[in-house]
Amino acid sequence: MRKLIFKISFFCAVLFIYIMALSFLPLDIFTFRNWESLLWGTDFKPTPGRFYPKKNTLRDEFGDLGHGTKYARVKKNIRWETDEYGFRNKQGIAAQCPIILVGDSYSVGTGVSQNAMLSAKLTLKTKTPVYNYSPIEMDRNFFDNLAAMHIQPFALIYETSGHVIPKEGTFLKVKHSKIQTAWKRKINDLFNTDFFMRIAIVFDRFWKKEPFRYLQSRIDSAFGVFPEAVQVDANGMMFHNEILAMGPTSHEEIKRSSLKIKKISDFFQRRGIDFIFVSIPPKSAVYFDLRPGDTLFNKDFYMTLKHELDLLGVKSIDVFSSFRSRVLSGEQLYSWDDTHWNEAGIEVAAQLIAQKINSKFQPAVRDG
Repeated sequence: MRKLIFKISFFCAVLFIYIMALSFLPLDIFTFRNWESLLWGTDFKPTPGRFYPKKNTLRDEFGDLGHGTKYARVKKNIRWETDEYGFRNKQGIAAQCPIILVGDSYSVGTGVSQNAMLSAKLTLKTKTPVYNYSPIEMDRNFFDNLAAMHIQPFALIYETSGHVIPKEGTFLKVKHSKIQTAWKRKINDLFNTDFFMRIAIVFDRFWKKEPFRYLQSRIDSAFGVFPEAVQVDANGMMFHNEILAMGPTSHEEIKRSSLKIKKISDFFQRRGIDFIFVSIPPKSAVYFDLRPGDTLFNKDFYMTLKHELDLLGVKSIDVFSSFRSRVLSGEQLYSWDDTHWNEAGIEVAAQLIAQKINSKFQPAVRDG
């Protein structure tokens, strides 16, 4: 019996020390990027956004494909700031933003500093504050979240990457009563305190098993194991070993997908919100000719989708054609050891989107 009590006591003591250590150790000590340092590890998160709130970090980063390998390339002094809602924005700006950017890791700005992410560049080019509501899907809480954050958007930019077509989303159907919304806000206010947030972050780090994942990555690196399934070209550029044929590929499939996007666009237009759809081509698509053995990529996907959306009257951006022509002329638009674009790629996309916004969206003529 004494041995059992000793074992239980020893286990509890070790667990307590481990949890206390996580509460004092820097957020980035066991990670290779700000993304992993700040990302909530569970679906139970007390913020609308997917990152720890009110954080300001500065660190060197490595790509998601090459970290821990001989192909890794360090990105110096990458700064991340998250606001009180857990999104990658400066604190206190949400209510000032008439344009909202909803997207995935490309919109978040993986691998680039705060002032180089897409929403920051769009803010400069349009002279209108753009709120980065990424990475997230527009779910049943989307409009409740916007209301709680005091955001009243005049325009919404919906970004997806690859052949991913946005789902119609539960936000198209859900209607909450004022009572439901009020109760949700009270519950959020109850949990959204600095004390509770510190506790939530410590237990989230415990759940993510950061030290053990770090140790596993070090062991993999020692044995030359890549963190992801990758291909490396002759120049050392890394590609995710993905199947580019995923998603709609035939003309009929693309037409059906464009109708889904049209339905989402109409939903926002009826609410007085201008909708712009942006499909960012992944690195493997833009450099498809460098990927050995890849014959599955539908090279006409982006042009066909843009054509169908134009016929339906949906505002959209053709990023692929611009990226492809610039890459063929020698420009580098993606990180060497990462699946995501670099600052040059973001600059090109931001210019294309800003041209569309500046020609179609004029907040001065819109009454509040």
